[in-house]
Amino acid sequence: QELRRLKNEELLLRAKLIKAGVRDVSNDVTLPPNRLDRLDEESADYDDKRLCHSCKHICFFSAVCCECSESKVSCLRHSHYMCRCSIKRKYLLIWTKEKEMNDTIA
Repeated sequence: QELRRLKNEELLLRAKLIKAGVRDVSNDVTLPPNRLDRLDEESADYDDKRLCHSCKHICFFSAVCCECSESKVSCLRHSHYMCRCSIKRKYLLIWTKEKEMNDTIA
């Protein structure tokens, strides 16, 4: 039940951010897949780069970024704390597509 709640929240926040003007660049960039089959130094380093600037949680499904920083990311909940830039400068990175989430979490 908790996974279902997280999935629904994730998809709702994605839709709200896109509607507000955050660009979805998931069709323009190819991101490395989430690695659930191993825990090695490379995977841990990659996860460290996906820590939300505000709450420090790993942005596992998706993250918001801004053109003003090459390294700062934010979870969908805290994207408004990341910087003071216009929403038009912000974009969404998606590691797990909606179809995959719906197929995995009923």
